[in-house]
Amino acid sequence: MRIACSACDHPLDAAGLVLEGSALVGVCSQCAAPFRLVIGGHAHGADPPGDPPRDGSHTSERTQETPPPEDATATGSVDRQPREPAGSEAEGAAVSREAEAPQPPVLAPRAPVAEARVLPPVKCPKCGHRQQRSDTCERCGLVFARVVKGQEPWEIPPAGKEAAWARAQSLWEAVLASPREIPVHDAFVAWVLQHGLIELGVRKYRHALADEVEADTMQPYLDRLVQQAQAQALALPIRMAEGGGLMGQVALLRRGLTWAVAFLVLVVIAVAYVVFQRVQRDASSLW
Repeated sequence: MRIACSACDHPLDAAGLVLEGSALVGVCSQCAAPFRLVIGGHAHGADPPGDPPRDGSHTSERTQETPPPEDATATGSVDRQPREPAGSEAEGAAVSREAEAPQPPVLAPRAPVAEARVLPPVKCPKCGHRQQRSDTCERCGLVFARVVKGQEPWEIPPAGKEAAWARAQSLWEAVLASPREIPVHDAFVAWVLQHGLIELGVRKYRHALADEVEADTMQPYLDRLVQQAQAQALALPIRMAEGGGLMGQVALLRRGLTWAVAFLVLVVIAVAYVVFQRVQRDASSLW
């Protein structure tokens, strides 16, 4: 039996037919027109089994046009959209279309944004401590009313170190411009250590930390400068004692006086012991 499309007379492929109830349903591979073959009956474009050809001949050519499908338009055109498969096949097709559909991008959860902390309004111009009080610093005891800006000792470079002081100020400006860059911190710290400006470096870092400027980066450098300042303070008396000049002579004099006093104490103790022994001997001879 020859099964052909009712629209274009193209032979249908039996492998492309799908069993739907008591009928075989398919789509023409040539024109994409739907096809339905009822088992036990006949379909559009096919000769019923066992019946002679319509024109009395032994060929399978059609002698009349098959009526168009019910959904044909007024102009005679036929809707050639393929039929949707029924049952589980329709569900599978829907799942397949959903899988093939573009999925919206999955956005990573945003990290919680830390709220900005409100800093105390008053900052000590000497040590950088922040507080609520506006009269006296709670850390260093500075009275703010007595401060004359630009004339305080921590704002004036030491004598003979004006050029080194100015260079340190420019290096600090580079630190504030790039607070996360390690080389600018190393350059500033090395300069203040080399030229004896540790107090300036400590004050700069304390003021920056009071303003919460890159605390994780600046805190180690502040600790380093503080340790150097403490080491120099502990070594100062030793250097003064070992050095020459008036201070060295005073230290030597103090050391000599200490030994002299110790010697005299030992002499007095020895004399007292001798006198005591003699007194005891004289007393025993009288008895």
